[in-house]
Amino acid sequence: KFNNYGEPMIETVCDVTNKHVTVCDLVDRSTMDYSAAPDGYQYFSNPFLGPLHSSAQVEFCPLPSLEVYGCGDTTREPSIVGESFGSSSRCFPFTMLEVSTRTSNSAYCLETYCDAQEHVLRVMVDGVEVICDFDGQIHPYPAFNKELYPAHRSMFFTCPRLSVVCPELICPANCSGRGRCDHSDDKPRCICFDTTDESPSCDKSSGVIFPPKFTPTSKSPLASPTPLPNKSITMLPVIDESV
Repeated sequence: KFNNYGEPMIETVCDVTNKHVTVCDLVDRSTMDYSAAPDGYQYFSNPFLGPLHSSAQVEFCPLPSLEVYGCGDTTREPSIVGESFGSSSRCFPFTMLEVSTRTSNSAYCLETYCDAQEHVLRVMVDGVEVICDFDGQIHPYPAFNKELYPAHRSMFFTCPRLSVVCPELICPANCSGRGRCDHSDDKPRCICFDTTDESPSCDKSSGVIFPPKFTPTSKSPLASPTPLPNKSITMLPVIDESV
């Protein structure tokens, strides 16, 4: 995408922690005297198209790892009306519908509050509160003003994952290693190995509590694995859904 001056427009995205506004590190590695991505990890017709910072641990996939700015940077001026910076601010994906019928994407920081009682994320935008009832919920941006943004028809933001923004609301402290996280309910909670411990994070368990003992049997998938038959294995073809 290009702006009115013919300059390339780089879309910003949120990093995996939702604490930083970033851009994808996909670059032409040949322009930086970098080698091509290793064989088996080349995802484009140009073998030099690949991540600036990556490794085999993430299969050399391009990642949103180049920071533009952090949501905790209180010295920064807002890029749009309603953007907020501070310890409680988090990054949100934005979608802008342009007058030209095109759609553009970006990311901005908004003030948030983790509501433990209602188990929701509350977002403050220029004095207006918006509630994220579930992950991926899309809301119209309350601070959008056509007079300020004449090139856009509307603006929306997407709610991030509650488990990322408010990890203390999803099985706090990973159940302190003394329980398991039960995701069967709308509000995941800890089931403590110590049945007398009803604390949210199983931190009231006394002594060392171990999970129920499991004894493998001959029919158990955890028992000694059965050797594969001495036959060649036919791999199924990978379907490229992007075509």
